[in-house]
Amino acid sequence: MENQSAVAEDYIASARPATNKVSVGFKCSAKNKLRFTDSSIKSNLSLSEYCEMVMSNYEDWKPNAERLNELEKKVAFYENKTLRGLCEKYQGQTIDFITADSYSMSVKVNTVQDVFTILLHSVKLRDDV
Repeated sequence: MENQSAVAEDYIASARPATNKVSVGFKCSAKNKLRFTDSSIKSNLSLSEYCEMVMSNYEDWKPNAERLNELEKKVAFYENKTLRGLCEKYQGQTIDFITADSYSMSVKVNTVQDVFTILLHSVKLRDDV
């Protein structure tokens, strides 16, 4: 295994100064090839050019993956079981309520965000805390 690693390191070191392009092949599912092909056509690029573009942007995608993970956690926090349950229970209904500031408000429940809006406007937080 060490010998393979040394060979790989030598190959990478020798390839770094090269300015000419080399061919790289890989296997993927037919579904992924169709996705790549469709995206390349929409981008007005050949499949080879599109794959090259995707790979050249690989390093930029790593922070995006971390950001995506962070956003997924936030969505999971706000779209929790309780809010989803209330959304299902009141789906399509218009909820009339009095806000924490004593205003009359109506919200039609279609999404979890609608339930969140109702709850948010129903509670008044103390300013002196």
